[in-house]
Amino acid sequence: MNRTYYGAGSLIGVEPIRAGIGLEVRMLQVALSPLTPEVAQLLRGYDARLAPAEVHRGLLSLETGQLIAAPIRVFRGWVDEVKIRTGEVGGASEATVTLASAARGLTRALTLTRSDAEMRRRSAGDQFRDYTDISGEVGVWWGEKRERA
Repeated sequence: MNRTYYGAGSLIGVEPIRAGIGLEVRMLQVALSPLTPEVAQLLRGYDARLAPAEVHRGLLSLETGQLIAAPIRVFRGWVDEVKIRTGEVGGASEATVTLASAARGLTRALTLTRSDAEMRRRSAGDQFRDYTDISGEVGVWWGEKRERA
């Protein structure tokens, strides 16, 4: 898969990535310069929360500055939080993006919490999902003449 990588500007910091076996949701903070056009578009132009995120490690040649080999993914997850600190005139600005590892996907609620029986078990008067069991089975005619069988 071809990708385009952009430099992160004059300020970048990634805390050490902890690798390990298990289902622990690991958090990773990445500091970016919000002044580069790509980072500004990403953080200010979109709601970045829950966006997929990856961290790749690439080795560069000291002579040419070009990649020696294809970058390797070292972290995969989702954006958890974005904090943008705008510095005073002439000061430094910084954007801190907190990423949650892919193990966060295992913390999603089960689908049985979306059934009518489960909702009524929690609260007897809950009728929000009353007709979900027949959803899609009942014909709906919008502006058409309904024919009888």
